Amino acid sequence: MSQMQEIELKLRMANPADYPQLVKDPILSDRFKTEQVRVIQYATTYYDTWDRLLYQNGYSYRIRKATSSCTATVKDQGSQGGGLFVRGEWNVKLDSDAPGIEPFLGLPVGGQLESIVKGQELLPLFRTDFQRTAIDLRTETGSLIEMAADLGSIIADQAADPICEVELELKDGEPVDLLRVGAALADMYPLRVGDKSKYARGLELLGLPSHEKPSRPEIDADASVGSFIRAQGIFYLQEALAWQEKYLIQPEDPESIHQTRVKIRHLRSLLSFFKPVLKGDRYGDITDILRGFAGGLGYIRELDVLAMGWQEIIRSYPELLGEAEQLSKRLAAERAKEQAAVYEQLATGAFTPALLRVWAWLLEGFWNEDGKAGQPLKLYVEQRLLKWLKRLDKSLKNNDYSDLQSVHTLRIQGKKLRYV
Repeated sequence: MSQMQEIELKLRMANPADYPQLVKDPILSDRFKTEQVRVIQYATTYYDTWDRLLYQNGYSYRIRKATSSCTATVKDQGSQGGGLFVRGEWNVKLDSDAPGIEPFLGLPVGGQLESIVKGQELLPLFRTDFQRTAIDLRTETGSLIEMAADLGSIIADQAADPICEVELELKDGEPVDLLRVGAALADMYPLRVGDKSKYARGLELLGLPSHEKPSRPEIDADASVGSFIRAQGIFYLQEALAWQEKYLIQPEDPESIHQTRVKIRHLRSLLSFFKPVLKGDRYGDITDILRGFAGGLGYIRELDVLAMGWQEIIRSYPELLGEAEQLSKRLAAERAKEQAAVYEQLATGAFTPALLRVWAWLLEGFWNEDGKAGQPLKLYVEQRLLKWLKRLDKSLKNNDYSDLQSVHTLRIQGKKLRYV
């Protein structure tokens, strides 16, 4: 029997053809000390009661069979601490593949399982079949990370979803090293940050919503400025990555691009607001990355805004409908062209290495906790907000409204305040 806290980062591979090269890439042993390599074929079945009580209470139950072992695992809903999957996990070796909570009754989670299941039979939900190549990596900072590359499928009723992903699980050391290793892998292969576990993806095949969603951090006015920047910044970054995935599912929907840019704008505005407590070089690196990411989505957003505005004009002046058809078709064609280009960039993880490094910098903190970043959030916000409001008021009074560039600068100033 074992009990542990699982901390991991998931990365989705854009191209299954890269799998054989990734698991044998000599660069891994060049950049990290590789301590052990294992290739395992897993057949896993997830179980629940007929009325899905485990799911409703935030638990998953699975039995995973390998060549010479059979293991039952229970995981709780956990959280996304620092943006990473952080879950309680309990494992029990079994003599057979018959499901039941009895082997867990001697563990801390046993009482909770017993009160949830109440003697009901556990029935199959869905299954996964995949090959795992697991490699233990030792980083230069001493952290031990298991890189598990999985290739296979999730099967639920008549539906299926391919598995082609890399899981980085922290065995020992600092969580930030998961992000550093992830960025290093994404430098070599087209990878995207995965925001769903195999369990969550199986639930979606069954039409059940996943519980695995990042929640907005609660604001504690007495918390340090640094802790607030870390929590809020990572949340905005996670939200942007989640909206990126929604675009890849439905690229014709203009809202996904819009919301991706909005979340990045939130993060940029947050960093601008707290700039006096941040270290200069790192601040510049991060803002350049975020500006580049949002800028890469700028043209398609401009096309969407233009198209929506044009449709509004047509609705207001229906007599233009015949003459407007040519422009409408031209906008649609240009949107389709840019949509394909943006899709290719996002699907192949073009921005993944840079965004993972931003995530790592936010997690480790690029500020001095002994300085202004250590002061209470409320005190800093009151002083900084007053300064920003005075600056905006001055700009409103002195702005040259006949100069478009001056008006644009004023608009950006107001948007930054709104996003903060």
